[in-house]
Amino acid sequence: MKHVWEHMAAGLSRKRSDHRFFFTHAQVEIAKENLHTLRVANIALFLLVLFFFLLSKVLLTEWNISSFHMALLPGAVVFGGFALWYEGRTKRTGHLSPPLMTGVCVVFLLWVLGSVTVIDVYPYPGYPSSFFPVLIVALPLLFVIRYRLLYPVLLLSEGVYSFLVLRVKAPSIRSHDLFTSMMALVISLVLLAVVMQLRIQDGNARIRYRMLSETDLLTGNLNKAACENSVRQYIARHGGSTCALLMLDIDDFKQINDMFGHQVGDWLLEKMGQVLRHVFRATDIIGRTGGDEFMLCIKDFQREDVLRQKCSQIQEQLRQEAIKAAPDIFAGTENAITCSIGAALSEGGHLQFEELVLIADDALYEAKFQGKGRCVIYTVGSPEEAVLNKGKKPLVFVAAEQEDERNEWKQLLMPEFSVLTAGWDSQMMGLLSRYQGEISLLILRGSRSEKLLRYRKVRQRLHAVPTVVIVHHADETERAKRAGANDVWMWPLTKERAIEKARRWVQTPTAGWAEENAKR
Repeated sequence: MKHVWEHMAAGLSRKRSDHRFFFTHAQVEIAKENLHTLRVANIALFLLVLFFFLLSKVLLTEWNISSFHMALLPGAVVFGGFALWYEGRTKRTGHLSPPLMTGVCVVFLLWVLGSVTVIDVYPYPGYPSSFFPVLIVALPLLFVIRYRLLYPVLLLSEGVYSFLVLRVKAPSIRSHDLFTSMMALVISLVLLAVVMQLRIQDGNARIRYRMLSETDLLTGNLNKAACENSVRQYIARHGGSTCALLMLDIDDFKQINDMFGHQVGDWLLEKMGQVLRHVFRATDIIGRTGGDEFMLCIKDFQREDVLRQKCSQIQEQLRQEAIKAAPDIFAGTENAITCSIGAALSEGGHLQFEELVLIADDALYEAKFQGKGRCVIYTVGSPEEAVLNKGKKPLVFVAAEQEDERNEWKQLLMPEFSVLTAGWDSQMMGLLSRYQGEISLLILRGSRSEKLLRYRKVRQRLHAVPTVVIVHHADETERAKRAGANDVWMWPLTKERAIEKARRWVQTPTAGWAEENAKR
C-alpha cells in the first residue's frame, strides 16, 4: 500500500512539473492560440445569434428571441473587435502579452457564462434551461488556461446559476436544471483534465524538440542560428531602445586545444557558457556562434561603467574556474586563461541587427589588436543631423580631440559635404564602425592619429576609406605617411582650400588611391 501511495505521489509530482514547464516555456504560443480562438469564437457567436434570430422568424414563430439574447451581440462585437485589433497590432510590432490575453479570455468566459445564465433563467422561468449546461462543458475547452484560473470561473458560474435557479425558476423545473448543470460541471472538469493533459504532453514534446534544435549541447546556451534569430527579433521589436550586444572569444583557444587536448578545450567552452549564464540575467540572450565565439544581447541596458564591470567579472570568473580545475597548468600568468570582449552599446539609434553585429565585431577586433584579456566598448548614439543627409552629399568623418576643432571643421566643409564628427573615445570608434561603408573621407586631427592609422591597416573595410591627417609642423608629415595616411594637410586651411582638397579625395577612384599615394 505504501508503494502505491508513493507511486501516485510521484505521478502527481510529474504532472505538476509538466504543467509548470508547459505554461512557462509555451506562454507566447498559448497566448497566440487563445487570441486566435477568441476571434473565431466571437465571430461564431455573433453569427449564431443572428442565425437563431432568423430561425425564430421562419420556423419557431411562437418563440421570440428576447432582449437578453440580443444583448450577446454587443459583447461579441467588443471581444471580437479587440481580438482583430490586437492580432493586427501583434503582427505589426511582434509583441504579445500572455498575461493580458489570459485576463481577456477569463473575462470572456465569465461574460458568456453570466449572459447565458441570465438567458436561461429570466425570460422563461417555466422552461428547462437549454444553453448553460452545454456551454459550461464546451467553453472551457476552447482556451488554454491554468487550472487555478479556470476552476474558480467554472465554480463561480455554477454557484451563481444554481442560486438564480432556486430563486427564479418554477418548482417543477428547479431539480431538473440543478441536476443537469451539476452533471455538466462534473463532465466539464473531467474533460478539461483529459484535454489539458493531452495538450501538455503534445506541447512539451514540441518544446523539448525545439529546445534541442536551438541549444548548443556543449555549453547549454543557444546555438548560432537560434541566438542570431532571437537577437534579430529583439532588435527589430525594440530598435529604438537601449541594449548592448557583446561578442566574446577565448584567447589562444587553438593553442589550448593543441597543447592540452580537445577535452580541455571542450571543458573550457562549457565553463564559459556557465559563467555567462551566471553573470547575466535569464532574460538576456546568450549563444555560442562559433568554435570559441559567443554572442550576448543585454536587453534594456545603457550604462557603460556597469557593462565594463560585467566584462571584468566574466574574465575573472573564467580565470578562477580554470585555476580551480587545473592549478598546475593555469595558475601562472603565462598560461592564464583570458578572453577578449567587444561590445556595441546602443543608446536608441534605431540600429539594425547587422549594424550592431558589425560594430561589436569591430570592437572585438580592436580588443584582440590591443592584446589578450581586453574589453573594448563602442557606444553608438543617435546619428547626428548631418548624417541624415548622407545619401545626397559625400560623408566626411572628422575625428578631433577638442569640440571647437570639430565645430571648425564643420564650418569649413559644410554645406559642400555632410560632416560627421567625434572625439577620441569609444563613441568615435562606434560611429566609425557603423558608417565606414558610407564614409567618403576620414580626417584625423590629434596625437592619437597614428594609433588609428595602425588599426586601419589591419581592418579591410576601414582600409578602403581614404584617410587624411592634419599636422601643424612639416616634420610631422613623413611620420604620418609612414603610419599609413593617404594624405597630410598642413594647418591652417582656408575654407576654399579645405573643400578643394576634400573634393579631390572624394572624387578619386578607389583603384587610384594607392598609385596617388605612392607618387607623394
